[in-house]
Amino acid sequence: MLLERVKLDLCSKELWAVLCLYCDVTNGLEIKQCLTEHRIVNATILNASRLVSRFHVLCAVNKACLEEERGTMKAKTLNMQIIHSLGSTTNKSKTLQEFSVSEDTKALLVVMVEHTEQLSEQELGEIGLLISGVNVSMDELTNITDVCNVKKV
Repeated sequence: MLLERVKLDLCSKELWAVLCLYCDVTNGLEIKQCLTEHRIVNATILNASRLVSRFHVLCAVNKACLEEERGTMKAKTLNMQIIHSLGSTTNKSKTLQEFSVSEDTKALLVVMVEHTEQLSEQELGEIGLLISGVNVSMDELTNITDVCNVKKV
């Protein structure tokens, strides 16, 4: 499985972000249902076409983790806080609509935050089995980004 582990240095706890990118996804609706029914709870799954770069994602993850540590999160979960941290507005529903998975989503980014460098391979494997798509390197994110949609945001 192609993934990228990044140590989050801004928090007092030792945290790691794990990023796993998929393209040619064919089951966006099924994944959205899994998220809605809370069958996926330890990961944030994003529409990768709305993400500008790995730096964009890591800034949002760092910000969300800091807000969790300080007790200033506006969302109920860290995963939702990561999504809200990506947006340029405080309107939660608009940000969720822009960055979450939809029926026509063709590229996904799975983001997991872990307290150890060794992420549970079982958890990643289970999420990977749910996604009908091709796991690709994070370097492909710039090719996946839909610049026209990003400019609208």
